[in-house]
Amino acid sequence: MKNSDLCNLEDMISVFDTSVSAADIIAAKALAGISAEIVKYRVNLGMTQKQFAEYMEVSQGMVSKWESADYGKKPGDSVLWLFAFL
Repeated sequence: MKNSDLCNLEDMISVFDTSVSAADIIAAKALAGISAEIVKYRVNLGMTQKQFAEYMEVSQGMVSKWESADYGKKPGDSVLWLFAFL
């Protein structure tokens, strides 16, 4: 890596320093872990997303969102509902 590349990398990282808090990073990591567990659970059941959606009584799109950690602005409601069902 060249010295100029390092400066550019540091500039990019500095952008995140001001816009991403430690809490944001912790939350993102937790949601990624939840998503991975949902995928493992579904795969262990031998189900497709569509089959799992029927099992969970939600749309396939909702399963896709869960598995990609796309919980919207208020992840708590969706995640709590999921845990209550499981």
